[in-house]
Parts: sequence; structure tokens; C-alpha cells
Amino acid sequence: MEKNEGKSILTLLREIRSLIDKSLKSKLDLGNFTMPQTMIIYNLANHGKMKISELSEKMGLTNSTVSGIVDRLEDQGVIFRERSTEDRRVVYVQFTPEHKKNYQDLNDNLDKKFNEMLAAIPQGQMETIIESLNVLKETLSSHQEMNTIE
Repeated sequence: MEKNEGKSILTLLREIRSLIDKSLKSKLDLGNFTMPQTMIIYNLANHGKMKISELSEKMGLTNSTVSGIVDRLEDQGVIFRERSTEDRRVVYVQFTPEHKKNYQDLNDNLDKKFNEMLAAIPQGQMETIIESLNVLKETLSSHQEMNTIE
């Protein structure tokens, strides 16, 4: 692989993520939430209460970054932290009761809007994109596993 190919892939992934963030933000009524805050809300709406580490893994961000985003959402009264009754070291994040009903449909809305954004891609190309992204994911995953073993 050429040196520049890796750089090109990273650049494209960053640009794609930025375009997705901007497009979804403009298509959804996100209020004053940033896209990372929206993604936390999305994950909580989709999965229910979660640990910071689970949110971090799903979002591809560090625990400290997610914790900072959670702090801001907590300050706004959207979510709250709750210690596990089984293990006091474990802290869950979940919606406050008044906000839980506000975001139950966010999951469906995000999926619908994203599908609308991708509708212009012909089915054959869509399958190629999905296949290529899966190859990239599997390659990066196996590389990470090899580094963990060493």
C-alpha cells in the first residue's frame, strides 16, 4: 500500500463524518445540541441506560471525551448519572424522565434521514460501499487484536 493511500482513507473518513454530522443536524430538529451530544442521545434512545465506557465504544471516542459531553447534557437536565446498586464503581447514564419521551423517536428519525441522504446511491454501488467498509473494519479490528496480544 502506498503511504498516501492510508492518509487518503483517513482524510475521506473525517470528511464523510463531518458531512454526515452537518447533514443530519440540518435535517433534524436538534435544538441547541452538538452532533456529539446528539449521538449520545441517539445511543441512549437506542440502547437505554449505558455505562460511559459503552457509550465511548459505540461513538469511537475516549471515555474522558464522552464524560465531558455527558457533563454538558447533565447540566442541561437531559440525562443523569446513576450508580449501580450491584457495583458502586459502575455508573450508568440515562435520560431524565421528562426527556426520555422526547427522544424515543430520535432513533427512527436519524435512521430515516440517513437513508434518505443515501437514496441517490444505486443499489450495486451501495453494496460495494458496505463491502469495502466491512473489509476496512475487519482489517483494522484484526490489527488492533494483534497489537493487544503483543
